[in-house]
Amino acid sequence: MKSSLVRKFYAVAAIFIIGLLAASLAFSATTGKISGKILDKKTGESLPGVNVVIEGTTMGAATDIEGRYIIINVRPGDYNLTASIIGYQKMRFEEVHVSADLTTTIDFELSEEVLKGDVTVIRAERPLVQRDQTGSVRVSSSEEIENMPVSSIQEVVGISAGVVQFQDSGNGMVRRRGGQGTSASNLPQLNVRGGRANQVAYIVDGFSVQDPITGRTTATIAPGAVDEIVIMTGGFNAEYGRIMSGAVNVTTRRGQPQFSGKVHAVTDNVGAGSEPQDYNMYDFSFSGPLVPGNDKVSFFVSASRAWERNRTPRANISGKYFDLIADRDSVEMSNSDGSTYNIGTLNTYDAHRSDYTHYRDGVLPGNWRDSWSFQAKIDVDLTDNIKLDMSTIGSTDDYQRYQHRYLFNSEHANYYEDRNLGVNGKMTYQMNKNTVFTVAGNYFGTSRFVGDGVHKHDMMEYARPVQNPNYDATTLYWSWDDIDGPTPTEYGSYAWNQDVWGSESAGWDSVQFVVGGDEGHVNRGAYLKRSSRYVGFDFDVISQIHPDHELKFGVDLQKHKLRYYSAVYANRSWAFLTDPGYAEQDVDLYGYRWDPVERELIETDDPMEGNHDYNYGEPFTDENNNGIYDEGEPFEDTGTGLDGPKEPLTLSFYLQDKFEYEGIVVNYGVRYDYIDVNTEQLVDEHYPLGDPNQEAQPGDADYNNPNRMDKDKDLKDADEQTAFSPRIGIGFPVTDRTVFHANYGIFYQQPRLVDLYVGYTYLDYYVRNSPYFTTVGNPNLDWEKTTAYEFGMRHQLGERSVLEITSYYKSVTDLAQIENVSSFPASFTPYKNSDYGTIKGFDFSFRTMRTNNLATNVSYSLSWATGTGSTSTSSYNSQWHGEDSPKTSAPLDYDQRHKLTFNTDYRYTNNAPIPLLNNFGVNLLGSFASGTPYTPAKTYNEVTEASVTPETNGAINSRYGPWVFRMDMKANKTFQLGGFDMNFYVWVLNLMDRDNAVDVYEGTGDPESTSWLNSPEGVEFQDTYLEAHDSSGLTGEEKYMLKERNPRNYDLPRVVRFGIEIGF
Repeated sequence: MKSSLVRKFYAVAAIFIIGLLAASLAFSATTGKISGKILDKKTGESLPGVNVVIEGTTMGAATDIEGRYIIINVRPGDYNLTASIIGYQKMRFEEVHVSADLTTTIDFELSEEVLKGDVTVIRAERPLVQRDQTGSVRVSSSEEIENMPVSSIQEVVGISAGVVQFQDSGNGMVRRRGGQGTSASNLPQLNVRGGRANQVAYIVDGFSVQDPITGRTTATIAPGAVDEIVIMTGGFNAEYGRIMSGAVNVTTRRGQPQFSGKVHAVTDNVGAGSEPQDYNMYDFSFSGPLVPGNDKVSFFVSASRAWERNRTPRANISGKYFDLIADRDSVEMSNSDGSTYNIGTLNTYDAHRSDYTHYRDGVLPGNWRDSWSFQAKIDVDLTDNIKLDMSTIGSTDDYQRYQHRYLFNSEHANYYEDRNLGVNGKMTYQMNKNTVFTVAGNYFGTSRFVGDGVHKHDMMEYARPVQNPNYDATTLYWSWDDIDGPTPTEYGSYAWNQDVWGSESAGWDSVQFVVGGDEGHVNRGAYLKRSSRYVGFDFDVISQIHPDHELKFGVDLQKHKLRYYSAVYANRSWAFLTDPGYAEQDVDLYGYRWDPVERELIETDDPMEGNHDYNYGEPFTDENNNGIYDEGEPFEDTGTGLDGPKEPLTLSFYLQDKFEYEGIVVNYGVRYDYIDVNTEQLVDEHYPLGDPNQEAQPGDADYNNPNRMDKDKDLKDADEQTAFSPRIGIGFPVTDRTVFHANYGIFYQQPRLVDLYVGYTYLDYYVRNSPYFTTVGNPNLDWEKTTAYEFGMRHQLGERSVLEITSYYKSVTDLAQIENVSSFPASFTPYKNSDYGTIKGFDFSFRTMRTNNLATNVSYSLSWATGTGSTSTSSYNSQWHGEDSPKTSAPLDYDQRHKLTFNTDYRYTNNAPIPLLNNFGVNLLGSFASGTPYTPAKTYNEVTEASVTPETNGAINSRYGPWVFRMDMKANKTFQLGGFDMNFYVWVLNLMDRDNAVDVYEGTGDPESTSWLNSPEGVEFQDTYLEAHDSSGLTGEEKYMLKERNPRNYDLPRVVRFGIEIGF
């Protein structure tokens, strides 16, 4: 025993001395391998020359002199594996599962043949202890996912140890640290081991589906399309790059030799057990041979459709104060001319009567979703050695997000459109049994539009030439139509003549203009369009150069094209035909232009034409106010692309070795990353328009002109960035049931590209005028860096259970954060690499394979996530008010100290004590977690829309919200009917119907009250608005208490859904 341990020690030492150099984010591991040893069952001796074959494929291997075999480049899935040699009985392992990036070990013991043709059949079971696992990895199969009460990849990932599903109210409450900064999405925000949300990679069939502008993903995948999800929360190998916290590797289904399909539908409109939220989802999948009878070409297609009237149901929204909204039709109010009117007769109320009434049913207005997704894959075996994979994935999401400030104006709340499309191709050439080459190319495009819920894309409809009504009198809600009753609201002496838009004679009538039914607040600052597209190329080599060494090498290249348009004042669109410079001066843009004639955003690759004759859609300046379009101001050269699309280039190399010897596994390697942001940066950020004190060079009259930005003098090429990342992970068996692992790695990630770029026409305008506080991109941001350490143990308890314990420590530096720069003529606020953090914790998990019909998975996380900023805009409020950003660490917004998750599945096949229970199962998924932190403050008006500055009452994020407990359930029954596989199920979210608070007010720690109404200012407010004063029919006190009860401060109520699947 001692000599064996000594040999293992020397093996590990040799590996460290060798120190080899480790596919990129865009193309990551999509295959695994099968290996093992074959012995004579009677003598225990190795059997060389045994043929091992994966049935239904051309893949296989023969054992060497030591009885070992290795089959590389195996696609994830379940297989039958056979071993045969003359003189011995053939043996078959069925349902051998292979996962991406992992080794499946299958050992055979062959008996001498007694009866010719006999085959020993064994059903393979997944190992409790994955011996080649040197990091934190969790694998979820399609069967497990289908049984769980989840509907997205993110929800599957969210139950893993070390992962926080973070939620916030999204109501724009004032926060000392600038708010959580979450981006609207139909998918949960995941924070892995204290990392930011953009530090998680999402990979589908080896290709990234992230938006590099934000680092997030909005891509959705049809539930029936997923075959397996591999979740890595620590210690991932060098082939995974440009990420710092975690990787989610999704493998979708492939075509099968026989035709098969499934149709699936689920809804909550049955009305049993909970109030219907109008949730409806339908999907189908179909697969088989592309040509009947030809098993060389197979296909798989799937599609999904979802419609939800209330996409994020919230608990605790019915009751006294919300009933006030539903009952307003009986309230009589006085008109401005002294007459009276009934609120129920107002157009605005009639239009939303059903929305208001449904408050009683827990349905939020302006909170719908309309979604489609699809996936298709074709696999071609061109020859025994050449395989071709082609796939596409896409999704569309149109939705509105409930915003409490728009309670009376919900139709104008933010409207979103998300689009995703990926097209991928990969060719694999197996040079010999030990070496495989892979060449891959892909295209991925993603875009988002955000706008007013009524006017959407047509920015001309946002036009408000006199003013855009802001708040009601109490500054609690955005103004709404008929706020002062049915008396028409006039704009004054300028009116938009809609009849002439679209022609060159478009202009303004000098007649009185009545808005007529749309005089409420238009969502002026929500007009945003961004798009990101990239074309990628990847080349990888996998070679089993020695029975103990699997070597991987890869190179990846990506060329991006980014476009962006963000209007601060979209309501100024009326000026496009009279003063386009005014209309678009407050727009940060690159790669897009607004065309007022076509009334749409158009893509452009040139910044400006710069001629004296204005062309529609062309930005311009008129610095001297002479009515002549200045030529090319502020940039005279039309070919610079300064405000054209941004086209960064990324390049990656990795080299990695996987060493496996007598149970020892070592993954070690390095990667090199490079990015060229391919844009310009300021020569001197303190003098962005040039130093007025510097002497001009001969012939350069405008060298120091502070009235304009000179591209030749004030800008220079941004620096290229490189990163070098060593990684090593070790798995070391102590006994046949216990394996220790340890890993160390340096992980680099480029900042969000939205933090890197800014339109230079906009920057020129901003630093000359400083019209308001905002942030701008900085192309000279460096890589963000994480140094991570992990140590863990996996121990098999008995024959059916395993316990895993992992500890980790992460030091994070150079995170992006906004920082005010003092400059002339005006200061501005770019992003800097100034944030840092420290994360540490323990993950525990206990898993039991199905025993007596029961399978269990329990995990617990204890973690501390501290740092100087939770997002790249955490310092927004402090920078806005001229304060210093935090210099010391504090708990991050997603610092969830405790999290306990359990998943229990009890399932009968054909062994139920009662025949009716055959093929019946119940799955329970529960979580019990501590609250997330907030900064305590002295009592103040936290729900006003006016500008306020809170006064803290303790350290940053020093208090925590309430604990949450939620349990979901899914019960199903399968049976055969007329040749179809039928599956009926009931799916219950928040089974116990608990009111779980996910956000609280900083002055009280309560999700429903700020206590401000009890303050002297609050009492004065109530006295001022003692009576109902507008068409809401509510007093000031009622309005305030209604605003305090923000539905988004709570998680969902009990929701009951019913589903059916039909397989054929």
